[in-house]
Amino acid sequence: HRCFAEAVTAFGTAARLAESLSPRITYKRALASLALGNAGSALKDMNKALRLNPHLPAASRARDGVAALQAAIDGDFQRAHVRFNVLLHAPAPPIAPQERLPTLLLPHEIAVYRGVCSLYLGEAPAAIQDFGAAVELAHQVLLSSLPPSGAELLAEHSAGGPTSQGKAGGTRLGGSDTEAPR
Repeated sequence: HRCFAEAVTAFGTAARLAESLSPRITYKRALASLALGNAGSALKDMNKALRLNPHLPAASRARDGVAALQAAIDGDFQRAHVRFNVLLHAPAPPIAPQERLPTLLLPHEIAVYRGVCSLYLGEAPAAIQDFGAAVELAHQVLLSSLPPSGAELLAEHSAGGPTSQGKAGGTRLGGSDTEAPR
């Protein structure tokens, strides 16, 4: 439980015993490295996983998300904002049943990170819009994860609440793939 340093070591050992790195092991080692705060190592492993198998949509999306996070950490909020925009507006890649790799950066998390970038870029209205969209997206994730009776109760409870203020049938995401905040 939360022993990420041990996980990194175990995934490295598994790769040595198999005498080659599998894309799945490399990807999972990247996630453990990221949990330890080592984005550089995580990016290297994600790139390695994609070289071993370029048809891993979860690894490709995770790599792009970690690159956006790294840009924000480095203070390049403009670049990070554009990268988060692309991730938000790109369709979620289909995941093959045999892949079953853990997903990194759900849409509501990406919206929060893009909002933070907007704040640092001095665009408070865009940030507020992203934070509202993040709440709306998180609510949708919560509803989809509940059994039908629980989802109905929660939907009834929140009817007319803040999540109903978005655009009809959509979210408040805004922005185009390459657009910086207004």
